[in-house]
Amino acid sequence: MVAKTGYLKNFLRTHEIGPVSETGEFDETSLMPLAKGVQTVDPSTDEDTEDYSYYDGNGSSEKEVTNTSLGHGFSGHRAYGDPALEFVRDKLTSTDRICSFRVTEPDGRVLSGLATISEPKMFGGDANTRSEFEFTVTFNGMPKDEKPSA
Repeated sequence: MVAKTGYLKNFLRTHEIGPVSETGEFDETSLMPLAKGVQTVDPSTDEDTEDYSYYDGNGSSEKEVTNTSLGHGFSGHRAYGDPALEFVRDKLTSTDRICSFRVTEPDGRVLSGLATISEPKMFGGDANTRSEFEFTVTFNGMPKDEKPSA
């Protein structure tokens, strides 16, 4: 992929999901594109912080991030038969929701690692509309964060 610069559209960012390896590790070879029917991807961070106040700072507080996690909320219209969405659907009734997950930004930067699928809603909506889905994929710990090679 050729790295891109400037103001870029969201659809140029790719998301891939798949099972973990037999040993429970990230498995690049099993990844499937997570795109068909996807209308919205909502990245979010969940952070724990501590505030500290010191005499040398006139009692003003400093904030330290002590823990963070990175999640991606997906929503859209369910494309039945799509391998990535079927993989997520198969996790609906399971507590084993660990997966391999990779995000590739348009500039070539890649986040990858083990993740957990949570709050899957794989069908629903009004009677006369396309079936809807939504779920969140959150990296377990900090993902590998690779900048593109020059």
